[in-house]
Amino acid sequence: MKLSMKMKQTTGFIVPFIIFGAAYIYRTMNPRLSCINQESLCNPNDLPQIDSIFLKLGEMRADQVSNWLQTLSIGFCIALGFKSKRKFLFFTQLWLSWSWTWAINEIIRAIVQRPRPIALLNPLTEGQHSHHYTSFTSGHTSFITAIFVATLLAGQRQALWISFPVRIVLVSGPVVMATLRVWGGRHYVTDTLAGIALGAFTAFWIDQRLGPKNPE
Repeated sequence: MKLSMKMKQTTGFIVPFIIFGAAYIYRTMNPRLSCINQESLCNPNDLPQIDSIFLKLGEMRADQVSNWLQTLSIGFCIALGFKSKRKFLFFTQLWLSWSWTWAINEIIRAIVQRPRPIALLNPLTEGQHSHHYTSFTSGHTSFITAIFVATLLAGQRQALWISFPVRIVLVSGPVVMATLRVWGGRHYVTDTLAGIALGAFTAFWIDQRLGPKNPE
């Protein structure tokens, strides 16, 4: 029984990386480059209205801030985790929520290969690079959503007191990240909305997989 539990836990840690690696290899070996090869699939006029409104945003400072925010969010959640009595379980929940979100997101990217705004606006230059076809879903937004929601759920699981201001940060963080990614010209609004949904779903799924809450 103990052996099977250990195998189950090990599988939970390893499988996301196998999935991510396979999806990444598939995407890089089978680039569609639709802005070059299928221009009809790379027409700004075909975007949903909510995306076309923000298409020409490209503030580099917003893009840089989003990268800093992602780093700070990791440190923020780690600091909260050290307040927990069961640190290993807390960090395991965060790690699984992030890694599975990462893996699922890469599968979606490999299938969809949606051009980023920069490829859509500059198809002859930026449209030639396969890494500019990873717009859907937003990795930054799904990441911060997964670890922030996982932090809230892990806190509930262990009856860890989280102050109201910290809860506000955990709830508003994904919205701030989504805004920065759109403002920075890296994603469309629909990419970030999908990222929030993916991160939240994965965090709740992992929380359910960990079994009944036991704060003692």
